[in-house]
Amino acid sequence: MLDFDYSINGHVEYKCEENCYVKPIPIVWLHQEDADGNGIDDVTDALTSVNYLIITDADRLFRLNSGDEEGVNMLLQEAAVLAKMKYEALAYLFDWTWDFNAETLRALISRSGAFGSRLGPGFNRILIIGGPEIIPMGHRSTPYGEIFTDDYYADIDDDGRLDFIVNRVTGTNARDLLRELVALMERDP
Repeated sequence: MLDFDYSINGHVEYKCEENCYVKPIPIVWLHQEDADGNGIDDVTDALTSVNYLIITDADRLFRLNSGDEEGVNMLLQEAAVLAKMKYEALAYLFDWTWDFNAETLRALISRSGAFGSRLGPGFNRILIIGGPEIIPMGHRSTPYGEIFTDDYYADIDDDGRLDFIVNRVTGTNARDLLRELVALMERDP
């Protein structure tokens, strides 16, 4: 039998058409249970089946859309829906927790990093939500000079071959990002 601990509670706040909603969510800790008996705890088991990591920086989204918290909340909610629908992992970064930059994110998604090491061998796709002001691009040297590109995240071991497919949803504000994310969901069901 699973040993659930509901002593920790969280909540999601969102607004839709001028109505405010708060949904309490018990945060369930599985105490390293192995329900299917495969020798791997359930959380690790779930993460190792993920092949797509969705990344955004909620703190920067709220800061850069300070007059439209509703739009940011709807965007974050839609990102969570996308992750749930596709059984993928969602990473909300908060740049106040460390000196966040492209090198930090690259280290996190590397196979030995905090994200990459928890995801399975099928992990090969990254979706970045937000322009470079939300999630910075890395720089690469080319015969034509330095360029800023998301390929910096795609070739983690610098061998010239892409380790990940990296997509980015961009827009000028949270609602533009939301429209692009919804369009992506409709194109790639």
